[in-house]
Amino acid sequence: MGTAYLVFGSRSTKEGLFEDEIEHFINEGTLTDAFKCYSREPGMTKQYTTDIMKTEEIEQVLAPVIESDGHVYICGSAHMFEMCKSVMIEMTSKFHVTNLIKEGRLHCDVFGALNPAGSEIG
Repeated sequence: MGTAYLVFGSRSTKEGLFEDEIEHFINEGTLTDAFKCYSREPGMTKQYTTDIMKTEEIEQVLAPVIESDGHVYICGSAHMFEMCKSVMIEMTSKFHVTNLIKEGRLHCDVFGALNPAGSEIG
């Protein structure tokens, strides 16, 4: 499958969402790495998925994956997914993000209402 990165956001580590599964996939090599953020973790600055996607560290890792044959997994709210697509376009280009989607290399597990027209890049 090649390189595969997960960008995961939830309210707190206490939710325990997929922690064991994420670590298992990293350890077995299915996932190259995972970037996690939490919006309501006690004692930590509020951070959303789009916040970490805008960091230089994430851009340096994800841009080459988006432009090549790697896979990107995004987990979080449906609203943030659209913003994440915009951030990926800023990292690379609309062309590369469109290819990522068309080639089935962008995988999303989102919660909340989705706009059916939101799956296109505009």
